[in-house]
Order: sequence, then C-alpha cells, then structure tokens
Amino acid sequence: TMIKKKFAKLLKQYDVSFTKIKKLFGSSSGEVTFQTEEERDLCKQKLNGQNLLHRTILVRDPPPQKFRQKQNQREDSTQQSEVKLPDSIEDVVTPWHKLEYTEQLSRKDNDMKQILTEMNKKIINTYPNRSDWNKQPHCSFEGIKPSPQII
Repeated sequence: TMIKKKFAKLLKQYDVSFTKIKKLFGSSSGEVTFQTEEERDLCKQKLNGQNLLHRTILVRDPPPQKFRQKQNQREDSTQQSEVKLPDSIEDVVTPWHKLEYTEQLSRKDNDMKQILTEMNKKIINTYPNRSDWNKQPHCSFEGIKPSPQII
C-alpha cells in the first residue's frame, strides 16, 4: 500500500484525475481506473517514462475488452440509479404482503416448482450421459405448508 500511496501522490502531483488505483499482488505493476478515455490518455502523456521509487513508469492501454466492461458497468450503474425505488420496506422484504394468504401460498408453490424444474434441467444438461439419472426428477417437491395459526 505504500507504493500505491506514493503512486497516488505522483498522479496528484501531475494533476491527473483518476477513479481508482489497484496494485497487482506479487507484481511491480498496477491498474489505474479513469472516468473517461481522455483522462486515461492525459495520464499516459504525463506519466510515461517518469520515475517512481527508482523505477521507470511504463503506461500501457488496457486490453480493449476490460475497458469496455468497466464502461458498461458505469453505464449500468447510472441506469440503475434512475430506477424507481419501492414505496415501502414491506414491498422489498415481503413483496406479496398485500395479497391474500392463500394467494401467497399458491405463488410460492408455483415459484418453488419452477425453481426445481430448472434445477432438474441443469442437472440433466450437466450430466447427459447418465441416462439412469434422467428417468426421474432429482429434486422432488413436497409442497408448501402454511404457517400454523395461533389462537
């Protein structure tokens, strides 16, 4: 972390804005994340060939896919922040709280059956040569039991 702090100080000294610095474990290299490609290019111009702890800094472009992934993640997080928040905590914790109890049980029953069906499909697709496994469901459903009523 000492190298990371010194590098962050060097970036500030050269008036380079960045989002994040990551030192790669067991290596003398690291990654710097920028908001834009322009900031990245400016850093490249200012720091390439500079000295840090008696070592010459070599600035390289990231693999194209990695930069695109980071950019897509930023765009996704921007879109997510614009999503309408639920009206109440009950809507998040118990989304069916406004439904009749019998309807809640029915939906839970259907959801569990669907999940188990998907699990069975994944098991069959993962082990296609096991014909003895594919004759019956691997995850049986025992039904939904209503909560006991306290009188």
